[in-house]
Formats: sequence, structure tokens, C-alpha cells
Amino acid sequence: MGDRHYRLVKALFLTFLGAWLLLTLFPFYWQIITALKSATETNRTVPTFWPEVLHPENFVAVFAEASNFQSLVDSFIIASGNTLLSLLLGTLAGYAFARFPRHAGGENLAFWILSNRMFPPVAVLIPMFFLFDAAPWGTDSHLSLIILYLVLTCRWPPG
Repeated sequence: MGDRHYRLVKALFLTFLGAWLLLTLFPFYWQIITALKSATETNRTVPTFWPEVLHPENFVAVFAEASNFQSLVDSFIIASGNTLLSLLLGTLAGYAFARFPRHAGGENLAFWILSNRMFPPVAVLIPMFFLFDAAPWGTDSHLSLIILYLVLTCRWPPG
């Protein structure tokens, strides 16, 4: 009975895992396959799961356009800056909280940080816009986006 029960549980688990894997990976498959289709095949009423003719020139056209490449570089700069600053500040804050004595209000500080995580990020956007508008670097810069994403991901005091 035990071996049969184990095989049944394992089969159910693998079935669930396979279904979850399909549901998770299907959007990526659909994105790549749609990118390899022609415009008429993409806009059909009944979608196809595999293109009739592969069109890799769609990728060449996207990366050959200079503005798309500049957007990719800008995204890389902003994401890298945000990641590095988040890691730096998060590591330093984590070390400080690990060394902060519990009897000196450490539990209250942890609750304060948790309550800041519950603050809606949208409420910060308009004040941040006015701050960046008054800043010397303005609203249209990499630094503005890096700071904004940092505020939205590393939630110290909100706003």
C-alpha cells in the first residue's frame, strides 16, 4: 500500500508540476513564435501555434533601428544603476539591522519598515515628480529614473 500510495502522490505531483511548467513557459513561447510570424499571420482571427514561414528578419529590423538600440542601452544603464544601488544600500541596511540591539527598539524598527512596505507606491509619484522637476538634473535623465526606482524598491521612509 505504501509503495502504491507513493507512486500515486509522485504521479500527481509530476502532473501538477508539468501543468505549472506549461502555464509558466507558454507566454514566452507565444512571444517568440509571434515575433517570428509575418504581420498577416500575426493578425489572423484564428491564431496559429507555429508560423507557416519563419521570419527572423523581424529581429534584424528591430535591432537595426538606432532608436531601439539606444532604448536598450538606456534600459541597461537604469537597471544596472538601480540594481547596484539597491544591493549596496540593502546590504548596508541589513548589516546595521543585524547588529542593532533588540532591547533598543529593534522590534519597533522592524514594524516601522514593514508598515512602510504597505504604503502605496503610486502615492509617491507626484511628489517625486515635483522634486525631480526642481532638481538640477531634471525629470528627463537616467539619474531621475534610478532614484525613482530605488525609492520604489528599497522602501525606507516613503516619499
